[in-house]
Amino acid sequence: MEKCPKCKRENEPTTKEVIFKNGTKHIEARCSLCGAYIKYLSHTTPEKTLLYFGKYKGKTLEEVATEDPDYLHWLYGETAKKNLKEKIDYVLSKI
Repeated sequence: MEKCPKCKRENEPTTKEVIFKNGTKHIEARCSLCGAYIKYLSHTTPEKTLLYFGKYKGKTLEEVATEDPDYLHWLYGETAKKNLKEKIDYVLSKI
């Protein structure tokens, strides 16, 4: 159950796969009552998350953690994206 930001009602959102311009696939959740966008759902485990930028573009967080964990520590401090921080934190806790 998710609370819709538009109609403010709790409901089970509808989901569909969307493909972004860069070719990445995401699962989009929308309110089943009013159709408003709610959020994108994670479709992969944190360690399999791909980086789409920087010197490790195209590598998973798991690969970067193995090769250069200091980079992930640095990236954690630099990014404002809460979701990415949570994934980095999870991956670093496993090494």
